[in-house]
Amino acid sequence: SMYLQPPLGYFSNASGLAAPLPCPPGYFCNPGEPCDFANCSMIPPGQLFAVGNFTVPRDCPEGYYCPLGTAFAQSHACPPGTIGAKLNLESVHGCDLCPAGVYCPYNASTWSTLVNCTIGFYCSGGAVKGSPTDGITGNICPSGSYCPAGSPAPVPCPRSTFNPGLGSWNMSDCAPC
Repeated sequence: SMYLQPPLGYFSNASGLAAPLPCPPGYFCNPGEPCDFANCSMIPPGQLFAVGNFTVPRDCPEGYYCPLGTAFAQSHACPPGTIGAKLNLESVHGCDLCPAGVYCPYNASTWSTLVNCTIGFYCSGGAVKGSPTDGITGNICPSGSYCPAGSPAPVPCPRSTFNPGLGSWNMSDCAPC
């Protein structure tokens, strides 16, 4: 039989299989049909990974995306500045912009790996560092405001107070006018 590529959003894996015929990475044989051993044997040995005559595609993990035919779960990581918030992402376009108030410095960020924006800065979305200064993903806290840790935007000083400095993080920096 022909090998079938795993559907978009899935990868093939060899766990829980009993029959000894190998299938190459990124492919699986139809359940109930024998793999074509002649074709399997032509795959270079370093690429053999399955230990059965079929495998069931598994969910692509959070933080990663799995285009058609992805063999290994961690082949394609969502890049820094993005988050892989769901299972079974099919392309890099499925990776969401890092949320406001946090930054995503690493590949394969998930909800559990987000880091609060640094005090004195705000992170408006897509930040790769906690102290962004590009004015797009965030910036230093401007005068007239303060930015505690995890700020998605500057917090304006209360009415009748003002803060002339940059990079403030505490409301106490807002002095009476």
